[in-house]
Order: sequence, then C-alpha cells, then structure tokens
Amino acid sequence: MHIACSTFAASALLLAPAALAQSLTKLTVNANGVHSSYDSAVGVSPDSVTPDGRYTVFSSGAWQLIPNLLTFYTQVYLYDTLAGTTRLVSWSPTSGPGSSYSAAPAVTDDGRFVAYESRATNLVPGPWRGYWQIYLTDLQSGVTSVVSLTNHATPALGNADSSTPSISGDGSVVAFASEATSFVLADSNGTTDVFVRDLVANTTRAVSRIPGGSFGDGTSKAPAVSGDGRFVAFETLATNLAPGATATYSKILVRDLATGTFEHVSVNSAGVAADAAAIQPSITSDGSRIAFLSTASNLANTSPGLQHAYVHDRTTGITTRIDVLPNGASTNGVALGVRLSDNGLFASLISTSSSLTTGHVGLTADAFVVDLTTQVALRASVPLNLPGEPNQGGISAIGNVSDDGRFTAIQSNSTNLLAGEPVDGVVDVYLRDSLSMWYRDLDGDLYGDAANFLFATFQPGAGYVSIPGDCDDTNPAVHPGAIEICNVVDDDCDGDIDELVWSSYCTAATSVAGCVPTVSATGVPSASNASGFFVQASLLPGGKQAIAVYGLAPTAAVYAFGNLSFLCVAAPRQRTLNLPTGGAAGLCNGSYSLDWLAWMSAHPTALGQPLQAGQTIYSQVWYRDPGAILNSNLTDGVVFTLCP
Repeated sequence: MHIACSTFAASALLLAPAALAQSLTKLTVNANGVHSSYDSAVGVSPDSVTPDGRYTVFSSGAWQLIPNLLTFYTQVYLYDTLAGTTRLVSWSPTSGPGSSYSAAPAVTDDGRFVAYESRATNLVPGPWRGYWQIYLTDLQSGVTSVVSLTNHATPALGNADSSTPSISGDGSVVAFASEATSFVLADSNGTTDVFVRDLVANTTRAVSRIPGGSFGDGTSKAPAVSGDGRFVAFETLATNLAPGATATYSKILVRDLATGTFEHVSVNSAGVAADAAAIQPSITSDGSRIAFLSTASNLANTSPGLQHAYVHDRTTGITTRIDVLPNGASTNGVALGVRLSDNGLFASLISTSSSLTTGHVGLTADAFVVDLTTQVALRASVPLNLPGEPNQGGISAIGNVSDDGRFTAIQSNSTNLLAGEPVDGVVDVYLRDSLSMWYRDLDGDLYGDAANFLFATFQPGAGYVSIPGDCDDTNPAVHPGAIEICNVVDDDCDGDIDELVWSSYCTAATSVAGCVPTVSATGVPSASNASGFFVQASLLPGGKQAIAVYGLAPTAAVYAFGNLSFLCVAAPRQRTLNLPTGGAAGLCNGSYSLDWLAWMSAHPTALGQPLQAGQTIYSQVWYRDPGAILNSNLTDGVVFTLCP
C-alpha cells in the first residue's frame, strides 16, 4: 500500500523563498498533474496549517491523489510543503484506507499527530458503534487510536456522533464536540456538548459544564484549543455557564481547564456582551487572543446587521474589528470566515469586501491575510484576470495562517485561480504562499534597487517597494517609469541613454535597387554642444551622393509626380553636407552620416541658428538614384528636440 506521493521534486523550499514568491499550489492534484474528480475540503478545524507552514491537512473524496489508492470515501491527507508530498492519514497498516468517510482534520505544530472525525470501522481494532468517532493518527509510528472514549474504568466509544476536533500544538489534548451522553456521568442535557481528551492522562472531561455542576443548557460546539491544551474556546447557546453570557443566541466562551473558570469573550472593549450571535472561534497558542465572527452592532466599528470578524484580547480586554482598512475605516461586504495564527500576529479571513484590497470588481468571497499589528490586508485568492474575482462563487472555506503570515489554505471550486484548471465544478484545496520580494527604495520614487532586497509577506516599511528596476536609487527622477530626456542619463533605466530624444516619421520610397533606405540618429542633440549628434541613413544606393536636409516643421508632400518619395521637411529647408554613400554601385550598401551639431557650429547663420533648448528639428536625407523620377529619392524623416 503506497501512502505517499511526490507532487514536485523535494527541495529546500522553506529555505529558498525566491522560488515561491506569491505562489498558489493546488493540493488536490497528483504527481502526474491529474486533477481530483471529487470535492475536497480544508475542514472546519482551526488547526489545519502548522505554525511554520510546512504541513497542511485536508480531506478529499478524490481517489487520484495517492498512487494505487482504492477508495470510494472521503479520506484525510497531509501535505508536506518542504518534501512536496501528499500522505494518506486515514488508513490502517493492515486493512488500507478508511472504510467510510473521514473529515475535519486538525494537525499538531510539528505535523506528527492528526486528529479527525471518521465513520470508518477499520482504523483501529475492536467493536464499532455506528457513529462518527474522533481518531488520532501518529504519522511517525503509523499508529491510529480512538480519542472519543468515555471517562470510565473501561473506556468505550461514545454512544453518539462526535465531530470537529481541535488538537493542542503539543498533541497532548484533543477537544471535540459530541452528541454522546456516555463520556462522563450526568450528561443529561440532551444536546451537543464540548469535551476534551487528555492524551497523556487518558481522561475525558466535559468543557461545556460548570465544574462539579450542571451541563450547559444549550448546544455547545466548534471547539478551539490552545497550544498547551489549557484553554478551550467554543461556541455555545448555553445561558448558564459564564457570568454575563445569558443571551439565548450564540456566544463565544473560553474555558480554563486548569482553574475550571469560564470567560465570556464575545464582548466589546467595555466588557458588554455582543448584542447578536458570535460564531467560529479561533484561539492563539497561548490562549490570549480569540477571533470570531459576529453580526453584533455594539462590538467595535460595526456595521449593524452585517457579519464582521473580530479579535478579543483576553489580556487587555480590547475587542478589535479586523476586516477594516489600516486607518480603521469600515469596508464594504461581510466576513464569512476567520482564523488566527498561533502567535496571534496574523489572521486569515474570508470576506466579500471589494475595498479591503485593490483589484476587485465585485462582492465575491475572497481570501485574505491580515497583519493584526498594522491592519494591512493582502489578498490570498488572486485570480488570473485582474481586476477580477474568483469565479464559481469564490472562496468557500479557509484554514488558519502560519506564524509569519506566509501560508494559508483555501477551499474553492473557482477555475481562474491557476492556469489550466478544469471547468468541472469540483471543490479543491489550495495552499497560498504570500511571500514577496521587497526592494529598497532610497529615493522614494516607488521603484526599488534590484540588488538590494529582502523577502517578507507584508511590506517591511515605507522604504521598501514591490517593483524593482531602479538604476539610480539616489535620484527620484530616474526609474523605469520616467520619460527619457536629453541629459546623458538613462532616465527610464532601459539601458539606453537619451534614445527617445529622436523618432522616425513620414514614409521612405523604395530605391531602384529595391531597398527602403531609413534615417536615424545617434548621440545627444544638445544646443550647447559643438558636436556629437549624428543624422544617419542606411540602405542607400552604393557609389552615389547623399545630403541631409532639415527644417523647422514637418510635411508629407509628394516629391515629384510619379515618384513615391515624400518631402518630410516643410519649407524653408536647409541643405547640409553632400557626401558620397560609399559601397558598390547597384547594391544597397551605401550609407550617410552627418555630425549635425558640428555642421551647425561651422555654419552660424544656417536655418535655426542660434540653437536653443526646446527647438524641434525635422530632417531627412536626399540621395542620387539613377532611373528614378528626377534620378533621386528621399528617405523617411527623423525628428529631434534640442536639449540644453
């Protein structure tokens, strides 16, 4: 039985971020590029991505992800970003993949343990009670064990469905919701409760219960456990568990398993309870910060009746809305999902807002990562077409975000997040790597020095920008977006100096030899220089004469009846130096080159004298062409403006 497959060559992925800048990886595709044929899910657990971003857990009904896998059920998988492998988690070494559905995985900080819900009967030996149970797989030893066990002398499986596990970062505690009444004594409230299984002490205890007293008088669910297993945040309808948490709508509570106390955290900064439902808790590793969604109108910077994302700091008592702009201004749309990083510095977010970041054209559900220190958001579900939105309804679920804000998992059936996506309506799971290369911008022109950069998820500071290419980071007038002017400087950083001080215009005729001579210019047309700017022509008839003509205005008059040349210079015109074209007669290898500034210096009374910066000169080359009308022809024109 193969349990792992490589999705790309293993590399020092996390150590070489340049290769990963702003990337999206589809996890539900196999090593041969075959896309999944059935839906996948990032799950409902707040523990789907490890703090370092290396491991992501998800469930999938696709059988294509692992070679030679024969299954007709949703299974649980772990993706290793560093190794580039996808591993089947819900399987038995003796009987293969889970014999029924497995879902809602949660992973420890080191990626070793994965907790999940399953109806499979073959994951562990022993009797099966016909319900969803919580399992734990040790990916190091390959051993799977049951978590949803009663707290009796002889532990037994729960007598009803258990779901939505959350595992502590150290793997010592698994919290889960269950309808079972058999885990502990006196569970007679007839509704779903939250429990924790201590994997070290092998005990199960009720979380949604007053210590030594009554269970909650309403449904409790959606647990999220802290890194050491001490604190459990959960969603509850109960009115009898915590002081002030007496509303009949859903609230977020935190249970301290060490002291047994409850804390109501869906409150505003004054400690007043939210005046509407709060759902979907997420907790930091130290248990100090709780994220949740609420439609309340009295929390912080709220839009009454609309659901937004909030973070409550249990240390300071402050509740902050996080789907806002950096200046605190409210955004449009609603929040549909929120997860915290373990360290509490970042949050992953689903929002329909089109004003949270740029590049939107509508109120489609998008994934974002928010820096909770600066309140700056970046978009994690960037479609191929910008501005634009993920199609097919956008993002339907999101995992938590890594501690550096770099990695987050998203779930979507969109077909425009990556090139080549099949239009099949299948829901897939992706891993967003939001790492970017930031370039030092010393002169503040919004372009950075390509040789002076660093990697970060968010902009490191005002002195860094995302666009490189500044060839002189000490001069704000020099950058790739500048207009090239006549100053002997590469103003636009394209490697050419003053190349745009002249341009071609008008139309050249075809010579008798069948060539189309063309005129160009080189050098700097400076009004203060005595030489160094050349008017040149190439592809002229060999062995003939040519002369440059210039004037102060353009035209496009017919040179002579029957001749296809155009007079590109309007009268009055000035003839310059008559020179031989060189080359061989009958061929197009003749040329002409006039140092126009040197000629002007030698002719102080010529047309246009005295030269002044800002003057525009129009020029073309006349050449002898026996056999043509008037036995001559004209090139196209060149126009240039004199600089100082």
